[in-house]
Amino acid sequence: MNYLFRHLIKSFFSNYDEQNKGKAYTYKIGIDSLEIKLSELVKGKISINYYERETEANFSPLSRIYEIEYERNWNVGQSTLMANELVREAQLNFVRDNFDTKISFGRMKRGSLFQSDRITASMNSEFFSNLKSTYSLADLKSKSMNLSSKYQNIF
Repeated sequence: MNYLFRHLIKSFFSNYDEQNKGKAYTYKIGIDSLEIKLSELVKGKISINYYERETEANFSPLSRIYEIEYERNWNVGQSTLMANELVREAQLNFVRDNFDTKISFGRMKRGSLFQSDRITASMNSEFFSNLKSTYSLADLKSKSMNLSSKYQNIF
C-alpha cells in the first residue's frame, strides 16, 4: 500500500507548489496461484487481484504514477479537468495445462462529470503441439456529462 501526500513542503521540482497540497493512495491485494479442482475440466491455478488508486484534484506527483497507456485504456485524453479521481480494478486469472484465461473489470471516475467502465478478457489455448489459439475482448464505455462513447475490440 502506498500513500503519498504533498502539504506545505516547498519543492524546487514543481511549479505548482501553491496548488499542490493534495494526497493520493494506491493499494493492491490479491491471492496468487491458488490450486483448485472442481472437476477434471476445472483443475488448475487461480489468481485474484484487486487494485485501487485515488488522487485528489490538487495532487501533483514528482514522478509518473500512471501506466503508460493510462489515457488510452480509460478513454480520458489529455483532460484539463481538475477533479478527484478514483480507479478500481479487479482481475481473475485461471491457468491449467495448455489453457489460460484472464478477465479484468475496472471503473474510473473523475469528479462527478466523467466515468469510464472497462472489461478485458483473453484466452490462450494449445490444442495440439503446433496449433495455438488466442481470443481477446476489450470493451470500454465512457460517459462525460451528457455525452457517451463505446469502444469494443474483439480479435
